[in-house]
Amino acid sequence: MKLKLIAAQRKIGQAFESAVHRMGEMDQTSEVKPATWPEVLKAGTGVTGQIALEFGPVVIRLPERPTRRPELFVVMTGRLSVTDTVRDSDSPLQSVSFGTQIAYFRYYESEGRLEHVFGAHYDVDTATPGHPAFHAQLASNDNLAEHVKDRFRLADATVDKMPPGFLKTVRVPTAQMDFLATITQVCSDHLVYKHSSTGTLDAFAALRTDCHVLEGVDAAILLGREDGCLRAHTGITGLDWRIQPDLPPGQLATLLAAIWSARGRLRTRLDRAVGTSDAREEDRPAAVSPGRSSGVAARCRRLIRGFRRAPS
Repeated sequence: MKLKLIAAQRKIGQAFESAVHRMGEMDQTSEVKPATWPEVLKAGTGVTGQIALEFGPVVIRLPERPTRRPELFVVMTGRLSVTDTVRDSDSPLQSVSFGTQIAYFRYYESEGRLEHVFGAHYDVDTATPGHPAFHAQLASNDNLAEHVKDRFRLADATVDKMPPGFLKTVRVPTAQMDFLATITQVCSDHLVYKHSSTGTLDAFAALRTDCHVLEGVDAAILLGREDGCLRAHTGITGLDWRIQPDLPPGQLATLLAAIWSARGRLRTRLDRAVGTSDAREEDRPAAVSPGRSSGVAARCRRLIRGFRRAPS
């Protein structure tokens, strides 16, 4: 198990260090501290069959908008669990759960002030009825300012600008915002814009590729939830935020069966809600074997096209 832990740490850690390098290519004023994975990734407490990691705190200094001075500090810390089954050295790791705390601080150097301007907790919940599986909750994480001050040797006062009394129990559906996905999102928000150079865009594309060492939380588990929030299923594959095209046949069949089953249940509920008869025979969920995956795939492609045409 220790060898698997080290292998997982190294794989994710190398992706992190590659991301740090790509950020420097995108914007030479950006800084990441610490920038080496042994300082970032530590062993966590997991369950049998899983490898648990804790990450951070990582502090990123970067501009609020491209071409500006680096006046933002972003702090990330949290946890990540993956399965202990590794197909081969080139295969992505299968994530099981994660939790990411993030805090943004705007720095006013001339006034000696750090303002906490955004905080959130990204999480996955596959058990609680009705919850978006992947979601964010707003939070005041001004306590993370100590890591900014420590890493960048600042003695400035911290002002919490998160609105007092904001509702913390609202779970906003998101994509899978694990450690590497969150780094990608931060770079997308602050280092890329419509006038970015070809070099910047190429570096961002390489960063996304470098970070794609994690598969999202098992889509079949999420889609099989009887009482799950359907909007939660839009982020089932982490960084790419789309269905993986390269699943092995058995996993593909399981995924498509789950999609078809969920679609059948939804159609039944809609039919009953509008007073029509039960769902048609073809819409009723059924067990799907790997051998039938191609037929189910065709149905699912039609279903996905229908969802894309439907108004939001």
